[in-house]
This record gives sequence, C-alpha cells and structure tokens, in this order.
Amino acid sequence: MELVNIIEPISYESYKQRLIDRIKTINPDIVLYESSDEMVMLEAFAYELVYRDAQINERIRQILPIYAKGVNLDIACQNYYGTTRLTDETDEAFLQRSIESMDAHNTAGASGSYIFYAKSVDSRVNQVQPYRSGDGEVTIVWNGGSLSVEEALTINARIAQKLNEPDIRPLCETQIVKMATKIIVDVVATITIKDVALESEVRSLISSKFDEYFSLVKIGENISLSKIISLLHVDDVSKVSCPMTDIEINSESIAVLGSLNVTVEDSTDEY
Repeated sequence: MELVNIIEPISYESYKQRLIDRIKTINPDIVLYESSDEMVMLEAFAYELVYRDAQINERIRQILPIYAKGVNLDIACQNYYGTTRLTDETDEAFLQRSIESMDAHNTAGASGSYIFYAKSVDSRVNQVQPYRSGDGEVTIVWNGGSLSVEEALTINARIAQKLNEPDIRPLCETQIVKMATKIIVDVVATITIKDVALESEVRSLISSKFDEYFSLVKIGENISLSKIISLLHVDDVSKVSCPMTDIEINSESIAVLGSLNVTVEDSTDEY
C-alpha cells in the first residue's frame, strides 16, 4: 500500500540548503565552513527536521483506519465507524468489517448489511454471501474455514438470531442462514520441468500458489481449468497436462483445495 504523506517529505540536503540560505538572508556576510561548529549544528538541525516530518506523518497515519495497526486500529475504527474488535480478529478482518459497517443501517436490506452483521457474530466468519432466493426471501450463505459440526451449528444459529433482530431484519422478509457447502477440489496433473534438480522448489512454489488462490476463493465462485493450469505453470515448468474440467460451484457452496497430485517429468525425457 502506498503511504500518504500529510507533510511533504523534504530531504536532508534540501533542509540543509534551506537553513544555509535563511541564515545568509539574515546575515549576508557570514561564512559557513563544512568543518565549523556552526555547520555541524546546522546539519544536526536538518536531520532533526527530517526525523520530525517522518514522525508526524507516521503518527497521523496511525489515527487513520486504513494505515493503523493493533491498538491504534481499535481506536481509529471505534472513532470512525463505532466498531469494536472481536476476539481473535485480525487487523485486516477487523478493518474490512468496520468498512462494511457503513451498510449496517440500510433498512432496505442491502447485502452489505447482512455481511456486516453476520461477520460481527464471530471472527471465524470470513465470508458472507446473501442472495434473494424467492419472493420476500433472502438466503445468507457464510463460510468459516475449519469448524467442527458443533461449532458450525452454533455459529449458524447465532447468525440467524442476529439477523432476525427487529432493528436489523427488514419487515416482511424471511431469512434463511446456511453455512456454505464445501466442494473439495482434488487437483491431478502432470508437469514437465526443465531441470529435475528443481523439482522440490517447483513443487513448493505450486503448493504456495494453490494455497493462496483457494484462500481467496469466494462463495459461489467457479474454478476454471485455465486457472488451474496457470497455477501449475510456474517458473521452470515447460509443459502442463491436466485431465480436469471446469468446476461449477453453486451459490450455496465454496470450493476448497483437497489433494494436489502432481506428477513431475524431466523435459530431457522428451528427446
């Protein structure tokens, strides 16, 4: 993320020259030598000005939710959004939920309102996808990662209870709350690499890419064969063969990575 500076940063050299120019404006006859005590003090002051600017910028950033971390984020979100952190909630999840709180008071039943209140039930609720499933009926699908059956049922009941509170649920609307059904995706493929000595490194990179991708997959998001191939086609892979097809995921399910069965062949075997 690009950091926004409230005070425009000025380099040490620029500050030093500004100070010299200012002093000579006041006393045109003064001569400042690099080794003189006056120059040493001037240089020290220039360094202090650079440090001061950096400190001011950082302190101002820490009262802005988009930059703040830890306790500073707690204070910033409370001041800006009126939200408080859930137990074990990360900075990223807390900030996202706080931003989503802007839709919390939409009496028209906006999807953002369902998302905010459902996520506010438990920090393990990492995704919420509402959709209109019928006349006067809304289904709210959520995902919470690895949960026991008992934990999932408990959270599901708490979400349903929260969303049906009188000041949250729109009039004449029926709400159905469901945990997303996990669709296990087992990847089977054969890759050809340029140097068999790189097999361990290539496997590690492929595994990391799949973990990252599936950690961001949304409820109802299809998994395309082209995406799987692109994840397999890392550096030093010259060829990918995958017998899989596109995987369609319905609006109440989410794709989850299962096994990663990758056979590695040496490109020298082709000759």
